[in-house]
Amino acid sequence: MRVSLSSLVSVVLPVCTAFTPSSVPSSRLSPSRIARRASQDALFSAWRREAEETPSGGGLETDKELSRREGLWQSAAAAALGSLLASPSFARAEEEEFDTIQKLSPTIDLFFKATELEEIQGDLDKLYGDQSLNARLSQIQVPIAGQLYPLKQLLGKKLTIVMNVKTEDPQAVQMSDLCFFVRRFGEPGDVSVILQPTDQGFTEPEESETLRQRIQASMNPTRLKNFYVLDKEDVNGPQASDLWRFLGESLQNPIAKTKSEFVSLNYEKFLLDGQGRPLRRYPRKWKPIKMLKEVKNLAKGEKLPPVDPDFKLAWLNANKERMADLYSFRLGINWYVPKGLEAMEGTRDAES
Repeated sequence: MRVSLSSLVSVVLPVCTAFTPSSVPSSRLSPSRIARRASQDALFSAWRREAEETPSGGGLETDKELSRREGLWQSAAAAALGSLLASPSFARAEEEEFDTIQKLSPTIDLFFKATELEEIQGDLDKLYGDQSLNARLSQIQVPIAGQLYPLKQLLGKKLTIVMNVKTEDPQAVQMSDLCFFVRRFGEPGDVSVILQPTDQGFTEPEESETLRQRIQASMNPTRLKNFYVLDKEDVNGPQASDLWRFLGESLQNPIAKTKSEFVSLNYEKFLLDGQGRPLRRYPRKWKPIKMLKEVKNLAKGEKLPPVDPDFKLAWLNANKERMADLYSFRLGINWYVPKGLEAMEGTRDAES
């Protein structure tokens, strides 16, 4: 199946024009980003439908084909934006958004700068003292169906994405999108996805095995290998599992209120290289489509691309969401520190 640019634009343009600048409060995204994201979402869905019907032979798609699709995204986004740029309130909305970005907390600012540095892909020995990265990873085991497996056994040869999940969350579709990466990029075993359910946060009543069967049936119907659903474990607090302590200490949570709040919302994602080295972390609503370039580059053995311009704003929005959203982790409300370990928790600032 081939998707023409005209048919895609005809779908995207009406959706984008519905978001008029007058209806966008200053605390929300600007018209340009609304249009760009709506365009990307529609095009990514079309690409997935096309790719799933096209035999891939298990290898990477050609650069020519990827370039063609990236060109479609850019062209459709530009067409959608055309209807918005003429609005007199467009410039005002952009200016308000710029002012908001300038008020980002120092923590988010430092995190953003650190994520841009090439050194984040380098040596983690300083963080772990005398332990090398390999030694640290060798100590981490994860549970599947009541049995412990070395984390290194689950890692993809080129990259791994680790994500904490809740099955009743509206963002659950992200699990299916990550499964798509496993299916479409690299040779078998190059890409792994590791999903972590937890009892922390809002309720997840099902037992681990029931959750695993539900997720695999709905998100991975073809039962691809390298798509793992772990048993439930804690992701925050002094009692957090070794995996989440490792991830949270390697790439600190920029919106955390306490020392061991390793994740603040459902569906936070960690990108690891083929050695298990954490490279980047992404907030809850950072959709897999926006990780596409990173996945493509790592699958081909190339360096990470520059950080997306929306990255900083995404963390600012995640901080707002963390304060009141049903899908956030709130100490003393939907997760707790076991008695006797409270002194180990500490705070970065007062919990709101």
